[in-house]
Amino acid sequence: MLLNILLAANTMFGVTREPSIIEKFHLDEYEVRHTVMESRGKVNVEFTIDEKGKVGKINVVDTFDIRLNPIVRKAIRKMTFSPAYQNGRPVKVRYSLPIVVK
Repeated sequence: MLLNILLAANTMFGVTREPSIIEKFHLDEYEVRHTVMESRGKVNVEFTIDEKGKVGKINVVDTFDIRLNPIVRKAIRKMTFSPAYQNGRPVKVRYSLPIVVK
């Protein structure tokens, strides 16, 4: 019964779903090792994903070494997503990504 109601709601108002990753995040190990002294830490990043699934404005919220920020930004720019949908239409969303460097 509940499944039928949910299916009917999706049909009436359109599909709502979060963005999914198409091109994954990849940090270049060589570049990281030659840029930062400390090889372990966490970087928290927030960015927008537009209606086409492309990465927009990137904001590094917290980092263990500021010299790593350009490398992280470059890697995030290479990521691609399927767009988020709300009521059957693609929408712009904010995305948060914690990155652990080991």
